[in-house]
Amino acid sequence: MIKRVKRGTKYRHIISENAYIPKGRKKLLEKSGFYPLLESGKIERRMLNSVDVSVILNETSAGIMFPDLSGKPDLRSMFYSQDEVFREWCLDYFKHCWNVSDPFKEFKLKE
Repeated sequence: MIKRVKRGTKYRHIISENAYIPKGRKKLLEKSGFYPLLESGKIERRMLNSVDVSVILNETSAGIMFPDLSGKPDLRSMFYSQDEVFREWCLDYFKHCWNVSDPFKEFKLKE
């Protein structure tokens, strides 16, 4: 991801406030060059109280994952398409989530 952002790809993500992160994440991000890209605005991030639906987009395709019955992300399946109408719907959903999200607060993440 870092290499693509350095080449000009826009990268935005929304993280749940109750997300658990791996130990050593900060050092890994420092080593990868993440923070200068964040400071320059090439990477943007926000937070929501809860992120139940995962959306992945690029210029030509989109995917969306819903939670399983326990409320956890179901990484075993996703809806994916290169159909422009589907991609636009996913983009609209992401924009909605982005617009209602809060600024990123590192201190809320738990290792």
